[in-house]
Amino acid sequence: MYQLNQDFNAIDALVVLSPRQTAELIVEDFAGLPEKSVIINIVFDHILASPEDRGLLEMLGYLIMLAGQMGLECSSYQQMVQRLQESVVPPHMMETIKNYTSHLEQMAPPGCFPSPVTCISTSVNETSICNGISSNETLLSAGLVSAPCSADLQQYACSSLTGFTAGNLAGLLKCQLSSSRSYSKEIWKLLFTKANDVLDGALVIFSSAAANMSQPIRGDVVSQVLDVIGELRLERISPDQWRDLPFISMLLGQYLKPFLPFASSSLLLCTSSKNLSCQTYQHILSEVTLVNETQGRNMVNFFILPFLRRNTTR
Repeated sequence: MYQLNQDFNAIDALVVLSPRQTAELIVEDFAGLPEKSVIINIVFDHILASPEDRGLLEMLGYLIMLAGQMGLECSSYQQMVQRLQESVVPPHMMETIKNYTSHLEQMAPPGCFPSPVTCISTSVNETSICNGISSNETLLSAGLVSAPCSADLQQYACSSLTGFTAGNLAGLLKCQLSSSRSYSKEIWKLLFTKANDVLDGALVIFSSAAANMSQPIRGDVVSQVLDVIGELRLERISPDQWRDLPFISMLLGQYLKPFLPFASSSLLLCTSSKNLSCQTYQHILSEVTLVNETQGRNMVNFFILPFLRRNTTR
């Protein structure tokens, strides 16, 4: 149209443009039009007002094809992704929009979008976990006194835990983390969620006693338990607290010391994405005793290198 009529203004004609022409308006540089960021906002304001009727999905398909051929600046990709993430579209379009958004992020110049770090969250369905499980409160009360592990962990998790103390939970941790039995993270999370009020106290008791336990703790079990503790406690830490050396020192020393050598790769990666200062980062490194070569590699690949990559420009 510009070749046929130099006075043609595509923005004024936006309502009659085809999905391909609309995509061309974003990608190509036409004379006499405002800067790219203004064009993108005008186009998305128009098309998102009625995304289905105005051919949003078709336009995005052409946009990805044309941008792949001609390229766009990082700022344009960022602006379009933000508009799509903030958009309100019919439910049946959501998955396709999500896929197109991901495609745009992948097409952008290197470093335009940070690599996403997802901290794992374990879903818990108490009905499913406790289906057919006996949670006799009398049995639990008797078991708590002399032999915490005489009752199955699932029975604890499926009971109300009335009167459950920090000492009770610490005793349960001592025997479970050194036993040959294993339980899923879902069961541990249900237990810790119900015992939330005494969890911190139990961790202090367990941490102070762990060095003198007669049976060594099992790394695979401890790793699972630490993942759950991370979900329930570490995710509550504010950005400022992650930079607070006395706080991090207290957290690791009093609550988590026995667990640290067995941190999973997912937890290490999650922690590396937090708002750590150089001091808190170095302190975490100093507190983690590497128990084997695999853990050493995990520490490098999932904590040290991700942190350094995130902070090279600071």
